[in-house]
Amino acid sequence: MESLLAALACHDDTGEVDKHRNTALEAITDTGGQWNGGAFDWASDSDSRLGPVLELVTGGVYIWLPFSQIRSLESPQPTRLTDLLWKPINITLMNGDTHGAWLFTRYSGSESASDALRLCRETAWQDGPGETTVRALGQKVWLTSHGDISLLDMTHCTFHAQENDGA
Repeated sequence: MESLLAALACHDDTGEVDKHRNTALEAITDTGGQWNGGAFDWASDSDSRLGPVLELVTGGVYIWLPFSQIRSLESPQPTRLTDLLWKPINITLMNGDTHGAWLFTRYSGSESASDALRLCRETAWQDGPGETTVRALGQKVWLTSHGDISLLDMTHCTFHAQENDGA
């Protein structure tokens, strides 16, 4: 995760951004699981600046939580307008600890985009500078080995760490 954070700190130095992000991606252990009944072998945020981490707020603190540290996520379907910004979630960690938290349901920068992106009705991706940057706007989406997961549709997700096959 340190390399993902280092890539963000490089700002406009695309060579350094790509170097740090490639280092981070090479070190990742695939984390498979199931969501709403469908299985996947790996998952990652569709915005490459984040990778395989859950961006959330818990106890008033903003954190990145690697998927590999999560056992399960439980969250209701959105029912209020505020759920389009903050999705309540219960997290069970691999060590058995449970925490209530809030997920960001849309990407940073979406507040000044089109209505469809601001209201999480769609997701759009923009290639960034360098070879490894893809920025997303609109509803948060995870890429998986078996299709995309939009966070507003996710009600139950379980994870299990897998051995890194060197890919």
